[in-house]
Amino acid sequence: MRKKVMIVEDDKEFIDELTNSLLMDGYEVIPVSNSKEALRTAIRTKPDVVLLDIVMSGKSGFQVASDIVYFSGLDDTSIIIMTGRFEERYDTLIRLCGFKGLLRKPFSYPDLLCKIGSANN
Repeated sequence: MRKKVMIVEDDKEFIDELTNSLLMDGYEVIPVSNSKEALRTAIRTKPDVVLLDIVMSGKSGFQVASDIVYFSGLDDTSIIIMTGRFEERYDTLIRLCGFKGLLRKPFSYPDLLCKIGSANN
């Protein structure tokens, strides 16, 4: 069964690049370009993994993650955060939110595949 990956990212070029690469590797990909649509899309599509940018307009990635965890009923969905601006306080937030991984931008595609592969284990 193909893993369903939802990407929540407001950088159009970056989301297109990730989407195309993951599709070529056989993943089902659900791109979401803004934080407002993330919860609704997660509830509708029930992804296995959510790749979630922290810094977006509207809600932050942490707020979106909280919405997904608390309001979607998707207990088996793993959330991997992506950020280009890592701050030490994120370590605490990552643990509290139950993230399954962190990818610091720019990251390599093999690192992304490794995080996705181990996310639901």
